[in-house]
Amino acid sequence: MKKHQTMKKVALALLSANVVASTVVTSMPTLSMADEVAPVNNEISSGSNNLKANAPFVPFTSIAVASGTTTVDADNRILLTNNTFLTLGGMMTKEKINLRKSDFHFNTTLDFGNGSADGISFVMQNNANPSVFGGKGNDMGLGGLKNALGIAMRAQTYYKPSVQNVSFYTNKEFIDKKDTPVPLTGTVRDLSVFWDASERTLTYSIAGVVESSYQVANLTETFGGEEAYIGLVGVAGQGTSTHTATNTELSIDTDEDPVIEAADKTLFTGQPFSPLADVRATDEEDGDVTSTIKVTANDVDTSKAGVYHVTYSVTDSAKKTITKTITVRVNDLAAPTISSITDKTTTITVTGLPLTETSLVLPDDTRIIKRTDADGKATFSVSNLVADQVVQAFQTEYGAPSLIAKETVVAATPNAPSIAPFTTADTQLVVTGEAGASISVKLPNGSELTEKAGVDGKATFNIGAQEFGATIEAKQTATNGKTSVISSITVTQGAVAAPTIDALTTDDTTATGTGIAGASVKVKANNIEYTGIVKADGTYSITIPKQAANTVVTATQTLNNVTSNAVSTTVKAKVATTLTAGDFTVGADNYIKGTYTGDIAKLAIEVNGVLQQTINATGSPYQYYAKGKVNAGTDQVYVIGYDATGKQLQKNKK
Repeated sequence: MKKHQTMKKVALALLSANVVASTVVTSMPTLSMADEVAPVNNEISSGSNNLKANAPFVPFTSIAVASGTTTVDADNRILLTNNTFLTLGGMMTKEKINLRKSDFHFNTTLDFGNGSADGISFVMQNNANPSVFGGKGNDMGLGGLKNALGIAMRAQTYYKPSVQNVSFYTNKEFIDKKDTPVPLTGTVRDLSVFWDASERTLTYSIAGVVESSYQVANLTETFGGEEAYIGLVGVAGQGTSTHTATNTELSIDTDEDPVIEAADKTLFTGQPFSPLADVRATDEEDGDVTSTIKVTANDVDTSKAGVYHVTYSVTDSAKKTITKTITVRVNDLAAPTISSITDKTTTITVTGLPLTETSLVLPDDTRIIKRTDADGKATFSVSNLVADQVVQAFQTEYGAPSLIAKETVVAATPNAPSIAPFTTADTQLVVTGEAGASISVKLPNGSELTEKAGVDGKATFNIGAQEFGATIEAKQTATNGKTSVISSITVTQGAVAAPTIDALTTDDTTATGTGIAGASVKVKANNIEYTGIVKADGTYSITIPKQAANTVVTATQTLNNVTSNAVSTTVKAKVATTLTAGDFTVGADNYIKGTYTGDIAKLAIEVNGVLQQTINATGSPYQYYAKGKVNAGTDQVYVIGYDATGKQLQKNKK
């Protein structure tokens, strides 16, 4: 069933369905003569037709526009011509009607008048505006009109014999002329015109006189499109007459095309395909008409890749048939991707369709099969790959394999080896790389050493002590011949030995001792710190206040931010220095013997001005071996005492 719609703006929406024109239109627009068009093969039929309207009628004057001599009175009586020579008056719809979608039913009562010329025509035309007509007189407002179909109703007593007939006009000619059994001149006749959009057929009936039908083969060829203005035109030529139309009304029944919902598809080779799956059809009037869809063409072959088509058709209850063709692309399953592979790779990841059987083919043709996870990934464990070998992978879906992915094994460049920390106190350097790799080190002096890494990847080099801040470099060449980038370390300061500190007395104001040249020495006395630098000769001297007896004085040295352990000395009370020597008999005694006190740390004798050997004073009393040094009683002999720094404290004559 068609959905009844009241003149939807002439196949759109007529909002003025109940509005009656109250203004008489008397202006006459310019009339256009139509171009000639080629005839098409159309069909004419005659006989009884059911012209009952399926949609409500509206007054024609409420949706039409007058042109030429036409006027409309207060009772909606349309006066087309008014007894004037060479006149033409039209009354046409303001908007075009869609002839493919809309049926219409036009009713009117025509008064052909008592004059001699010429008659009234029903007009359907698709031109620039509603007021485009053909010629006057015997052209009946149709002759020469392009993009038109019309019904010419001649009432011509001007001619002898008179002409009283009805004919169709289309494609530049009047056809299907039917003489009326009774004259139209001087009569009032009811006219019904019906357009069947599904059949493209125009049918007319003049009550009690004549009826006929005409089928348009192609709307575009006849009308130059699918729309047309419709209405009446009255004409007079050499004769005159008054032509009127009353009770004129129009019913439009719009039928929307059914809609097929079918989308283009992309499939994989081997994938099942049902042409009607996911295809729907709806019709505004009939609702869901999916069950009536027909597949009129289908060349899809999923066994091989290609571009195919499926054509569907559906016909609604108004016999409107719509077709739609979709494109079906069948593609080979795309090859998955393989993660990059080196001769050190132990796992390979293949990425493709999720939850799909995936095969990895190793260089020795071993095939490992796994199913990808929800992210489309499958991971395979591998070993012992060699550079330039090829690994392949593919997926299988719907029983068909995908295209094959290939990845070539590349020789991996080894990482830079790691160098163990090295300090100024070290002499062995340990470098770690790949097992079996050739590891080379470059020393600060520019020399290079090479060792082969063991199974644990370690190589040990005896490089001796190195200076603080020096740079040591290392690189490795793996068993595949690839060489790493260079790694390096800087020699750091090792453990620093404690300095020495000399004995202090309550009279001393200088702390002295030995250390590492350039080191910073810190002397701490009575919780106060005093600093100095070790001189190039390895000694230091730092001024401090006199300290009380038994005060502990400590010393540390710092080199390159590394501090040694502390050494200490305890301040002693100052003791007077004395030195004595006993008698010595040449030839009888071997030693000079005596005593000492104070800071004497070393002893020596001087014989006849010649200083003899210096010995450490290990305790009082002392003895000094003088045999062979003092040889005569006349020798001038002196005993000399020194402090720990070599300062002479006492010199006594023996």
